[in-house]
Amino acid sequence: MSQDFADRIVAARAPRRETKSLIYQHALRLFAERGYARTSLRDIAEAVGLEVPSLYTHIASKQSLLFDLMEFGNSELLARLEAAVAAVPGDRPLDQLYVLVRENVISHCRHRDQTKVVFTEIRELADRQRPRILSLRRSIEDLFRDTIGRAVDAGSAREVDVTVTAFGVLAIGRGAATWYHDDGELTPEDIGDLYAEQVVRGILAPKLAAKWSRPQL
Repeated sequence: MSQDFADRIVAARAPRRETKSLIYQHALRLFAERGYARTSLRDIAEAVGLEVPSLYTHIASKQSLLFDLMEFGNSELLARLEAAVAAVPGDRPLDQLYVLVRENVISHCRHRDQTKVVFTEIRELADRQRPRILSLRRSIEDLFRDTIGRAVDAGSAREVDVTVTAFGVLAIGRGAATWYHDDGELTPEDIGDLYAEQVVRGILAPKLAAKWSRPQL
């Protein structure tokens, strides 16, 4: 997990406190490396340099810490995706789909620990916590469904199963996070462009096959 991500959570919830930022930072790293169930509060406390009782000055429980990470991770991803789509005129649904896929891939590549925890540990949340996370996920899914559906309705894309296509496209971003490495030849932007073009060309209406080109960003 990046220090930047931890700092943003703290900034969004309370005045900046370095200790709380470190707790989020190390908790996410440990959850990603070991899994939530195999990470104890003692592990987190030792990583931060605290005694376990001192953690409770900053967090309510390990489960509440996981919830904060998952809520903020999903909310931040949704905000980035919505901003990417909003930056492209609504009468260009294919270009909106392009930037949506691109941003999704870039985000997952840049925040790999976040992706791993946010999308694999929901079963560890309390029943009362789960609906909020599922609601955020549905909002992300709906954004993809809506964008693909508008491209189909406009005649820019072939008739496809919008839901199945949306889920497949979403999986591309999460999948990229499992193999991307910072020291690889391709940047997150390179990978985002490659996948985005493949997705758009894969559903492109035949009449536009020779006309559509990658939008200039």
